Amino acid sequence: MRKLLLFLTTLIPLCSTAQGPVASFMATEATNNYYHCGFDDEDEFDTWLWSTTNVNQTYQWHIYKYAYVQHNNIPYDDYLNHNPNSKMSLLIQSSSSGYQDELGYSPAIEVLPNSTMSFWICNGPFVYEPYNHDDRENYDYTICLLDENNDSILVARGSELFYTVESLDDIYQWKHVSYDLSALAGKTVQVQLHYWGKNGDHVFIDDIEFIQTGGDAGTVDLYQGQQAHFVDYSKGDNLTYAWEFPGGTPATSTEKDPIVTYYKEGVYDVRLTVTSGSATSSSEHKAYVNVAVQTPEAHYAYPDQAYRRVAGGCFIPNNTPVTFRDASTHYPTDWLWTFNGGASTDSSTDHEPTVYFPKAGYYTFSLQASNKAGAHTADSPNRAIKVGGASAYVWNIEEDEIEKITAVKIGNGEGYFGGSNTRRMIKVAERFDKPLAEATISKVGLLFLSTTNFKPDTTIVVEIWDRDKQTGFPANVLGRSELALKNCKVAEAPFGESGLTDFTFSKPVTVNDEFFVVVSGIPAYEMDHMTKYLINEIYLGCSPLRDETRRNTTYAYIDSLAFINGMAYFTNNYIWQETSSGRISMAVAPYLSFANVSEVVQGISDMQAIRPEADEQYYDLRGHRLNARPSQGVFIVRRADGKAEKHIAK
Repeated sequence: MRKLLLFLTTLIPLCSTAQGPVASFMATEATNNYYHCGFDDEDEFDTWLWSTTNVNQTYQWHIYKYAYVQHNNIPYDDYLNHNPNSKMSLLIQSSSSGYQDELGYSPAIEVLPNSTMSFWICNGPFVYEPYNHDDRENYDYTICLLDENNDSILVARGSELFYTVESLDDIYQWKHVSYDLSALAGKTVQVQLHYWGKNGDHVFIDDIEFIQTGGDAGTVDLYQGQQAHFVDYSKGDNLTYAWEFPGGTPATSTEKDPIVTYYKEGVYDVRLTVTSGSATSSSEHKAYVNVAVQTPEAHYAYPDQAYRRVAGGCFIPNNTPVTFRDASTHYPTDWLWTFNGGASTDSSTDHEPTVYFPKAGYYTFSLQASNKAGAHTADSPNRAIKVGGASAYVWNIEEDEIEKITAVKIGNGEGYFGGSNTRRMIKVAERFDKPLAEATISKVGLLFLSTTNFKPDTTIVVEIWDRDKQTGFPANVLGRSELALKNCKVAEAPFGESGLTDFTFSKPVTVNDEFFVVVSGIPAYEMDHMTKYLINEIYLGCSPLRDETRRNTTYAYIDSLAFINGMAYFTNNYIWQETSSGRISMAVAPYLSFANVSEVVQGISDMQAIRPEADEQYYDLRGHRLNARPSQGVFIVRRADGKAEKHIAK
């Protein structure tokens, strides 16, 4: 019998390790609000135990309908209430007639793992500079937690939260307090409120909450486009995973801890199946992910082919259709564009409308983006759109980059891009898109950030080059200007037209296609080895380095390298290269004007496919007459009856 028992005891561990897998998971964004008290009615108030020494109920803890109390002629205005849906708040008012010692105790609360306690509190300062409340007697209050042994843990003290303010504008304010409950996980606690003293101040408390993050219970509350991070807690050896995320992207995954994005409003289940050998186990959380709609933030982008003005806004020719871009966030479903005069239409509900401006001038517009959650409007700056007319400085730097114009260093102490360097980069070029209509350039403005140089005969050369259709690099010189470096000024922030140094052409340069502004003559990056001072430190301003969502417009004429036995050597073979180590634009600004475009478009309809008819005339989107109906792409049809429409060839 003893041998049999011994055999069974040795068999038990073997049996336990042979158990199948157990699927379990959660999302780190999941929250479980397992205790909440907003003191919105007497029933909530009565779940607490209240102890008082003051017979006047006004000076005891009680609930109050509005977060508004007149005290020393300073009101708690309604806007101070953090929660518009709050019906009432917990309030204690100060007493000048008697000493207060008022206590409140919440029901017992079991603290779950990964929890925080939070609440909102509002009152005035304990010391107001330059005045001190000398009549106060031992006034203060605390919010504590009492554990099972009745030990007290301080969460917040009033005199530390609202110690001093320097302005009456700040005399009453709501503050949000959050306290980490990790050390109390698994214990049962009570919240204790304690207010004491004489001639103190009114105190409001609201929305006391215990919230667990990432727990197995609760839900994941997201807005459209946000991510949920799922974490596997399954048990078992050599597990494989099969996740199902209806409504998510991706919809399935075999990763251990996948990240999923939810783009559409709705309530979604999540299911995990784990497999170990031939055994499987599944776990499913129903209605686990709640995706809500968020009020959009309206943002616009200027038409892609419009030039950006140094003075702000964009520059386009007249009578030339351009498409305004929507850059709004939070997934709008409806758009209302309003063009404040001058455009071919006063308003449009298209997502990205195409309009044109018949006459030269300055114009503004606005975009309202909306969805079921609400609407938001973005207004363009004054004079945002310059149409035709007088010349304007244009560049490839975006408006949000102008204040961040800076020097761009290359290599490890090799100098600057668009400036002095030791890399044998003897020319730099800034590429500009094809103009929307024929344009002329009378001069180019360069924004220098440094002109340190001890060689008075240094000359900077600026040229306009056309673009080689095959290589995409600068090909032929169309115009040239030069200026002594000593006559070049250093720009200071805020950067704009006044900081530009002009290089004027003897004859304006006409451009009909992509072109480059090429800068050369900047001496190499050098240092006097006797004095250790830099002899040449000259550089142009550049945009900050961009991420992959933005374009690069810079090129360099540079000595190519040969590598022999791991060492790099110059070859004296200069070639054009597009900048590859960083995406930037230089602060290089052609002073450009557009030719007047004759009126060819009387109206633009929605894009549609049509059969060609007799007596039709065809134009591209820049208003240029075409010899024949295009076989592909978008174009404008002017029909025999005088109507003009935008079409797409099919």
